[in-house]
Amino acid sequence: MRLQGCCGCFNLRNGTVAIGATLLTLYCMSFVFFVTSVAYPATMIHEWHETDDERALMIVSVVNLSVFASHLLFNSLLVYGAFKGRRGMVLAWLVYHGIFTSLHGVAVAAGLVYICVMGLWLYLIVVSGCAALLATFWYWFAVVLSFFWTMPRRDWYS
Repeated sequence: MRLQGCCGCFNLRNGTVAIGATLLTLYCMSFVFFVTSVAYPATMIHEWHETDDERALMIVSVVNLSVFASHLLFNSLLVYGAFKGRRGMVLAWLVYHGIFTSLHGVAVAAGLVYICVMGLWLYLIVVSGCAALLATFWYWFAVVLSFFWTMPRRDWYS
């Protein structure tokens, strides 16, 4: 099923650019928040002792920074690719976003199972919010995919 527009107010091209810009802004703000939340406590440590916890924090921080960098790269590709009509850039975003949204879906399902097994019913609100975000991400994927189908095919070098 091919969509005709985005959110009832944009055509597919403008909707795709808006989705890319929204995600780019979201991940830029998240990146700044992450860096400040990791950097500020690090300035409070006067001595670095290389404990297992500090090594684990460093590994998690590097992985998170890599994920943020990839989010920024692929969302930039989406904005530029949709604006300039570059199918390859839009396709790269579709593959990337499809993989990460699928992983997000697995995490939401695992969280739901964990909440049910452990009886942590208050956390059901958090998982419901994540599921709503997941539904939005899949809708955005469908919009960009519909836009990709309408883009003219060109040679790989154009």
